[in-house]
Amino acid sequence: MKNFSIIFLFLLSLIAAFWFGNIFNKEELIYESAGPDETKTEENDDSNILISEVFFGDKFIPPFVELYNTGYDVKDLSGFSIKKSSVGGNESTFVSSKRFNNILINPRGYLLMSGASSTIKADIYWPKSYSLPKNNSVLSLYNSYGEKIDEVSWSSPPQKSSLVRISWKENYFSPADDPTPQNSSGLINLVTNTQGSR
Repeated sequence: MKNFSIIFLFLLSLIAAFWFGNIFNKEELIYESAGPDETKTEENDDSNILISEVFFGDKFIPPFVELYNTGYDVKDLSGFSIKKSSVGGNESTFVSSKRFNNILINPRGYLLMSGASSTIKADIYWPKSYSLPKNNSVLSLYNSYGEKIDEVSWSSPPQKSSLVRISWKENYFSPADDPTPQNSSGLINLVTNTQGSR
């Protein structure tokens, strides 16, 4: 009888050890698998910020570059920048990261950039001496980590037309006869809007 009791207690201890061991292992697995999901948020996804329209300017409308936030969160663009280059050539700064400091873009909202002497109300102005590159050029958007997140290229600027993005999922642009610049407040009235030199 005594031997039976010893065997019974031994088996009971084995079962208890196995049961508790499974619980601890399961909790460890749950903890390890929870890590990556916690950091994968839309707020950290800079791919939501895209170049939506580029216009090279004419005698009525100044050049501009427009961005769009396809996401559902306000995005802080501090540290972002735009660089220009010839196709296959070296890049140079077009809109510096300093000009993006403390700039927010609303969800499903636009942000407009133009030259310092522009007659349209932009959210950001590039230096007066700068101009959009002409033939065989690339305009690239970089995030605060220095990663290229979008670009638009052209062989020659369309005459009196802007380049408008036609897909948020693909890097496709098409000429549009009527430029439609939109700043963070909405569509720009190109007839009545004026902005002094800066």
